[in-house]
Amino acid sequence: MRRNLFLLLAVALLITGITLSLDTKTSIPATPAEISKEIIPAAGLAPDFTFTPMGHKSEVALSDFKGKVVLLNFWASWCAPCVIEFPKLRDLARDYPDQLAVLAISSDRTQADMDKFLKKSGITPTANLLISLDAERHISQDLFQTIRLPETFIIAPDGRMVRKVIGDTDWTGETMRAYLTSLADTKPIP
Repeated sequence: MRRNLFLLLAVALLITGITLSLDTKTSIPATPAEISKEIIPAAGLAPDFTFTPMGHKSEVALSDFKGKVVLLNFWASWCAPCVIEFPKLRDLARDYPDQLAVLAISSDRTQADMDKFLKKSGITPTANLLISLDAERHISQDLFQTIRLPETFIIAPDGRMVRKVIGDTDWTGETMRAYLTSLADTKPIP
């Protein structure tokens, strides 16, 4: 009886695994390699939106950052690749305070979850690292169709979305820094 129950459970798990791997609509990658460094072109102007960053009393708009390179990062404290990536984004923002703005939009369900992660990680907002909660996912899903975390849109100084990066990326690597610097050197369209 116990052996049959074990066999039935094993078959059920096998079928579930096969079903998940065949489901092309799933947002859960099968291997860690599938979640890292997927960079695809993005096109068009980024849709403008407002949000209230931590430590701010009033709303800020994406368009307020025209003239800077913007990394619009969608993350959550429960997302393992996000936890790995976030310190790299913080370091990048620290190294380029005048040319770069990192807008870190959390998909956590509560402010407390987000705050707990930030406190544990020692990450605090700065003038060019703005952190905000998007619990209802109006920005991440409704405007940017984000389905996998982390996802980061690279927005040129003129407001054009030029890249979408899916997964944990080494934002502090030489290649990425050179690319972002080249974008920062472009002049915004008035």
